[in-house]
Amino acid sequence: MSLGLALKLSTATLFKGLGFSLPAFMAGQTDGFWYDFADTDTLFQENVGPTPADEPNEVIGLALSQRTWNGQTLAQVVAAAPELITNGTFALDANWTKGAGVTISGGVANIGAGAGYLEQGIATVAGRTYRVQATAAGNAVYCGAWANAGQTSSLSGSPGGRAAGSVAFFFTAAGSTSYIAFNATGAGALTIDNVSVKEVSRYAATQASTSLRPKFQTTGAAFDGSDDTLLTGYLAGATANFVVAKVTVPATLAATQIFAGAVGAAGANICRVGFGTDGFLRVGLGATAVISGVTDL
Repeated sequence: MSLGLALKLSTATLFKGLGFSLPAFMAGQTDGFWYDFADTDTLFQENVGPTPADEPNEVIGLALSQRTWNGQTLAQVVAAAPELITNGTFALDANWTKGAGVTISGGVANIGAGAGYLEQGIATVAGRTYRVQATAAGNAVYCGAWANAGQTSSLSGSPGGRAAGSVAFFFTAAGSTSYIAFNATGAGALTIDNVSVKEVSRYAATQASTSLRPKFQTTGAAFDGSDDTLLTGYLAGATANFVVAKVTVPATLAATQIFAGAVGAAGANICRVGFGTDGFLRVGLGATAVISGVTDL
């Protein structure tokens, strides 16, 4: 695997006038990921969304990789992506698994208070990230996506309850089939309509723990240098060839700043890339935290 790094401050000037397009370049790669922590179109406060992280010091629980976007916005990606849900407008009483007390009529799915769940299995690709959208009316709704059917006991878990109105969340598929499900929170009946599921990203970076999430800044994400992390499902292999990170390097550093890397299950099989206080690029391999810099940036 070769490692490509694009510095935020140098990308525009380095290739100015040469016709180089970083979005197009990344879209042409066979694998890898690209996060731009200054692009609020891709950042969300929860690890499942949908609240944008777009103000200074708001935590980042989810970052979408733009590698396949080729310069498009999230809205454009969603608009162009194939629809994975069948009969999401409930024009027919078909395609959905209905629990007790759930009916489909009048162009909506009706879920009674404390009733069963509404569910549909869709084809997905393990590791890819999808956005679910729906409309809930009359009451709050529990919703989610799972690798197995009939996970009624998990409906109150992540992403959990959503208020009536527009419902949206992201999930990363665990396998070739994912089950999208809804049910009432128990406080009252509701209707579900306009369900849509589309693939939006690959190798999304997530952090479930609020205390471990980096914070958004106008110059990019701020990690505390200790335990703030965003984790991906990326596994480097024979067909993986490029990784791009966009970072801003301050004039002075109080300590070595690690901006990319991976840690093995044993904790010692590390691979880290960072900047030292001397301004040199540093790497760490195996059990070695950092190796003396060899490139003055």
